[in-house]
Amino acid sequence: MKRKIVLLVGSKHDFGQIREGVNALRIAKKQGLIEWEIADVCSAHRNPERLPEILDEYVYSGVDAIIAVAGKFAALFGIVDAYLRNVRKKDAIRVIPVPLKGKTQQASLAALYGVLEVPNHKLIFKEEFFHDPIMAFEHAISGELPKAELEIQKLPERLTPEEVYELTRIKHPPKAAYDETIQSLEEYGFYHMYTGKTRETFIHPNFPGLLYIFATDRISIFDIVLNARVETKGVVLNAMTVHWLTQVFSDVPNHLIAYGHGIEDYLPKEMIPGAFYDYLASRMLIVKKTKVLKVEAIVRGFLTGSGLKDYKKTGSVCGIPLPVGLVDGSELPEPIFTPSTKADYGLHDENIPFEKACEIIGEDNAVAIRQMSLHLYTKARDIARKVGIIIADTKFESGIDENGEIFLIDEVLTPDSSRFWPEEKRLSAMAKGKTPPSLDKQPVRDAGELVGVKKDSSWIPPQTLLDETSEKYWEVLQLFTGKLPTT
Repeated sequence: MKRKIVLLVGSKHDFGQIREGVNALRIAKKQGLIEWEIADVCSAHRNPERLPEILDEYVYSGVDAIIAVAGKFAALFGIVDAYLRNVRKKDAIRVIPVPLKGKTQQASLAALYGVLEVPNHKLIFKEEFFHDPIMAFEHAISGELPKAELEIQKLPERLTPEEVYELTRIKHPPKAAYDETIQSLEEYGFYHMYTGKTRETFIHPNFPGLLYIFATDRISIFDIVLNARVETKGVVLNAMTVHWLTQVFSDVPNHLIAYGHGIEDYLPKEMIPGAFYDYLASRMLIVKKTKVLKVEAIVRGFLTGSGLKDYKKTGSVCGIPLPVGLVDGSELPEPIFTPSTKADYGLHDENIPFEKACEIIGEDNAVAIRQMSLHLYTKARDIARKVGIIIADTKFESGIDENGEIFLIDEVLTPDSSRFWPEEKRLSAMAKGKTPPSLDKQPVRDAGELVGVKKDSSWIPPQTLLDETSEKYWEVLQLFTGKLPTT
């Protein structure tokens, strides 16, 4: 008999933090493992008298597990547990609390632990749920389940699973949206998992250990996704990543499984052949699913950007001392590893000292990533110089599998993740005391800064700028690979 699960959330604002959990429920429902039809929004502190009505309905309909999600008002968990046990005498309904992080995470944990001090409580909770909410959802699916007067401000609201999915989605402006692609893939049995600034990520139940990563033509500046597209930008990003992973860095474990028309073996047969399949072949990478390590590996070989600002203030970059007299575009005595946090979407990464990286991902992992990143950068830098290109800095990302092995993941040495300078133009710019021009979206970034895009994100770049950016991306690809991919 299928387990019957309901999702009880304290606020609509909480859905964004349980995106992966919602997707886990959607998949389990599609696979026939559970029944899930109800997602209720009911804030226990705003309308406590309505909560029993909802819980009575759960009791009547034979619910097995309640996944209760709340932030700072974690008292929701205790109220639900106390009502079911003491009023309805329903010990069999298991309540799985998911306390959410946020600016008030200390308050959330304090409230939760206060609930857990209640004698004989029946809550199913592990501290990992706070750090990784999807674990709570997986417990519910698998069945591995071991008081103040407040103003009524908002009535409970019931949502369908489809409405919950829409609330968890990250949505971009119309031209930057890829809803048609998402819908088409879901019609073929894929599940849309995540929207990033540039990529859309999917899974397919037939291949549970894989991710399907689709590269769009979106363009973002200052962490703002613009209402525009750079034609075939996604094709270039994929082609460059494949080039580095297969032709240059084959000595380093990476997550790439299939690309180009090699993705055919991992697609439903009814998709092949066809225009949509050809479209995917130029823009989709199929990769091994790993747990992303929450530290980005930044390697700098030349001084510019935020590193230059840091150097002017302190004589160092991220705490690493550098010689005096360096200017914008100067080559550093040796490449330096300057990690940053990997912030969730909409938040900003922050440069951190190596010691902090060790705290976040463990010293062994941090040391391994530093060694790998410096190796990758040095090898790429020497190759780039042979074609007249300087790699000023770049970003690498890493994931770890179930065996603890570290993999190079995401895009590699693309114009989106790296700063590429033509050597001759670098020297000319340095002679004039200017920042070297880069082969990427810098013209759009400069124009956006002039019009104040940080205050008004509705700005749309002129088509000439978008075309110029597209040409720069293709130029970089040709310089490194000597050829053009098919689009």
